Amino acid sequence: MVSVLTGRPVEAREILGELRPESGPPNFSFAYYCAALHALLGEKDEAFAYLEKARQGRALALAYLAIAPEFESLRDDPRFRELLLRIGFPSATSSLRVHL
Repeated sequence: MVSVLTGRPVEAREILGELRPESGPPNFSFAYYCAALHALLGEKDEAFAYLEKARQGRALALAYLAIAPEFESLRDDPRFRELLLRIGFPSATSSLRVHL
């Protein structure tokens, strides 16, 4: 994730290639981290597709979804609130901003 944050999207894409859930044993945390990289790259549709895979696999990392800064670019998208509700976050209110 540091690669995207420091302006190195080519390296981030290499990391994405290594993290593809299809390339290893079933580990749905991979899907979560792929989603985070896609979100940081501004690729919302891909990010949501991987978040859905992570949800279906009950990735433990989803416990941090509502506050993870990597997903800040997705918070205004209605799909984000819907996903939070499907995961089981209570009411998924509009106060999901992270203030660092």
